[in-house]
Amino acid sequence: MSNIYTRNLELSEGPWRIQDRHRLTIVDPLDRTIAVVKDNPSIPVQERLANAHCIATAPELLAALKEATFLLHNMGVSTNASIVDLLVRAAPDDTQILEWANSHTSGKDARLRKLRDGSLLAHESNPKMPKP
Repeated sequence: MSNIYTRNLELSEGPWRIQDRHRLTIVDPLDRTIAVVKDNPSIPVQERLANAHCIATAPELLAALKEATFLLHNMGVSTNASIVDLLVRAAPDDTQILEWANSHTSGKDARLRKLRDGSLLAHESNPKMPKP
């Protein structure tokens, strides 16, 4: 069982922050709990704190990845299918990402083809990442 409990992920905009550094509770701007990194004696405190910081910065990291990918594409740099897949999995309800993914992937990746034709939901269970 994971030591990270999450909820409100589909509802919550960033920025997220760590509200309780002892309990490692991550909240959204409305103080709704996004995640709690539970105490687990087999995981060092520093590692749990690092996990909490990674979760808290997720909305900003996603925005940076999205912007960087779109900028590189607009500069003529081809986008690796694994980056497109990561964007789609991270933001399955973002119509801008889905439209862009549909029109800018090569079609060689079977999972992305299924995403484009609607036969696979972006948030389905942990797929194997395509090789670069």
